[in-house]
Parts: sequence; C-alpha cells; structure tokens
Amino acid sequence: MPLSFLWNGECLFLSTAASNPTARNLRANPAVQLTLGELRDVVHISGVADAGQPTAAEAQAFADKAGFDPRPLANYPFIRITPTKVQAWREVGEIAGRLLMRDGVWLA
Repeated sequence: MPLSFLWNGECLFLSTAASNPTARNLRANPAVQLTLGELRDVVHISGVADAGQPTAAEAQAFADKAGFDPRPLANYPFIRITPTKVQAWREVGEIAGRLLMRDGVWLA
C-alpha cells in the first residue's frame, strides 16, 4: 500500500484510515516491512509499528510533505514505525555495505 510518510531521523510516521486493511493488519501484527524509493534506488526498512504520536512540529511537517493533514480527521491515526533493520540498494542489488541498521543499531 503506498502511503505518505515523514522520517524524523529516528522513526517514520504514516497515516491511513483506521478501517483500511493496512491499519488493521498493523494493529494485529506490528511487524512491518517498508520499501521506499524507486525501482533501482531503494531503502528497505524492517520495523515495529505502534500508535506513537508525532510532535506538533512533526505533524505539521507530515502535512506539508504529504499534502494532506490527518489531524482533523477522526479516523486517520498516525502510525509510528521504529526501524530495526535498514538496507539500501542502488542499481546493483548485492552491493557490499548495504546493511545500514541491525537490531535497531545504526552500522553506518
């Protein structure tokens, strides 16, 4: 499911309707896999989802970046994704040094 996101340097914030399959699935199983970017230049993130709330500044930055503001909508909660593993690919899928985070600890 394509979703807008905000990266604050520690976690990502997403928002989608609480009734959408993505939100329902994350409530049932908070393990998440995200891929950001385009076909040959992507970042793959494994992490844990929860109902963490962004600060007011982060919520505004999300709205500015996404072009939509979920705050006034009763059924659009924020979902916080805390990464546990981050990998990067650029043009070549099997490049050395693509593992950037393991077990929540930055390697690069």
